[in-house]
Amino acid sequence: MSGRHYTEDELLAYLDCSEEIDLETVSRHLSACDTCGRTIESLRDFTRILADENVHAFAARRHRRPRVRDVENVMRRIVAGEQARVEAHRTFDNLMALPTADWPAYLVTHPGAQSEALLDRIIEEARRELDRRPERALKLLDIATAIANTFTDAFMLAEHRGTIAKERSNALRMLGRYPQALEALDWAERFYAHLPAPDYDLTFVTWARATVLFYMTRYAEALALARAAATTFRAFGDFGRAEQVRILEANVLCEQGLVRDARGMYAALAGYFGSHGDRELVARLHANIAECDVRLDRPARARRSAAQAIALYGELGQPVEFVRVRYDIETSAQKFFDADLALNFGKRLFLGV
Repeated sequence: MSGRHYTEDELLAYLDCSEEIDLETVSRHLSACDTCGRTIESLRDFTRILADENVHAFAARRHRRPRVRDVENVMRRIVAGEQARVEAHRTFDNLMALPTADWPAYLVTHPGAQSEALLDRIIEEARRELDRRPERALKLLDIATAIANTFTDAFMLAEHRGTIAKERSNALRMLGRYPQALEALDWAERFYAHLPAPDYDLTFVTWARATVLFYMTRYAEALALARAAATTFRAFGDFGRAEQVRILEANVLCEQGLVRDARGMYAALAGYFGSHGDRELVARLHANIAECDVRLDRPARARRSAAQAIALYGELGQPVEFVRVRYDIETSAQKFFDADLALNFGKRLFLGV
């Protein structure tokens, strides 16, 4: 079992004491692996729910046969929703042919186009622009806000305005406007608080706030919030996002000087996301491992990890990431060594000498 983490099915088999799995081997692995340990604790809660007789009694209750009228109403809503999505994509294509500054005027002259489906499409486009053009993302989010404000359903308004505020915070963070990013997250919390069950949505706000605080070098606050967000995601059964938040936790530890601990977390996370087929995230994690090895003055290990990251980015058709990996590692070398040593260190990493 060394070299990978157990799957949820394998851990459930362990909890069931199934003969299909070597219980002693799993037990030894759990005593040494924090990732699998956290997963199995969440699965224990799940199995306790399954063992609750009241849950099974509720599931076995008699169901009323749906009325034809009810089925027809549901089908009409499904068809209407699909038509709205098609129309929203058509409207969005029309908008993309115009300068962003002309979008508000277009929507004023086409009030019927201001639908929830169009709003979702604009928010999606804003997310795509966060890395490349955060200023444009902010303009798109302003347009999304105007559309959301036309909604009369209070819960729909709260959900979309909360999401817009959260994405606005991400764009402001990309621009280095950290106090404004935190203020946007305050607004996101206020909007989400109006939802009937806001805890899951608020966890994304906690994660975003931890990220902003990390960039502000407020590491202790960022670490506490990141760990809280990961715990909540696990409680909701969203193990993938819980592990994504742990990348931020490892980043904090690295900047706090706990480089060995951070490297261990990156390696475990690379195994987790590798088992789930997320090669882009694995590439990023290998780049982080390489930077840790730079800080630990381990050029051979850093070279291997950087090569893994670069190879994965090549397979993914992202050659620009090679430049980013090299820049990040050379910047780290210059930060932690004197200029001459950093130059020679970089040569050893990338030339293999």
